[in-house]
Amino acid sequence: MGFQEVFDHQAFMRQQVIEALTCPVNRDMTRREHGCDDWALYRNPEWLVQHFARNGGAEAFAKHRAKYVREIPSPEYEI
Repeated sequence: MGFQEVFDHQAFMRQQVIEALTCPVNRDMTRREHGCDDWALYRNPEWLVQHFARNGGAEAFAKHRAKYVREIPSPEYEI
């Protein structure tokens, strides 16, 4: 039985969103951009994700892509 590499897209995206929502720098800069407080960020989490993506967070996060590649057993095929 061999192995194949697969990219865990769900885990990659989940972790990227968590980082966008919780990163203190992203939160601070988004608050400044919108002139708001934490309650406004709570009500508008899309602002955090949008700011993260527009300002290089997604590009920087992509450098960690290799961490989300997994080896799984290849299915065995009989001929």
